[in-house]
Amino acid sequence: GFYRGFGVTLIAYLPGGSVWWAAYGGARSAASGQQLMPDLAELALAATWASLWTVAVTSPLDVLKTRVQLAPSRVAPPVLTIGRELLRSEGFAGLYRGFLPRWSQASIFSGSVISLYEHLKRICKK
Repeated sequence: GFYRGFGVTLIAYLPGGSVWWAAYGGARSAASGQQLMPDLAELALAATWASLWTVAVTSPLDVLKTRVQLAPSRVAPPVLTIGRELLRSEGFAGLYRGFLPRWSQASIFSGSVISLYEHLKRICKK
């Protein structure tokens, strides 16, 4: 039904924010004070880096979630069963199907959101 795959979705996306902020903070710290590029480019690069790590961590569970949601039977098979079958039929690379589109979407979205966030943060500090 409507909530099929909800549990896997929670497991996949709850750590995503932690991964994203850790990677973003690390990228910003590494680039800060170096004046190698304009601030907006630095934000975009840090957001892209953070998105890369977030998608790398969450992709396998996202693929499993999608398989659970698209299972042909009325009752979806257990996630571990789907995962074993996926590894058997497609190998480890099967867990990263759709990686580039997800990374592209995440990079564009997070770059836009973090640019607005950082801009508003500066305004509020004044």
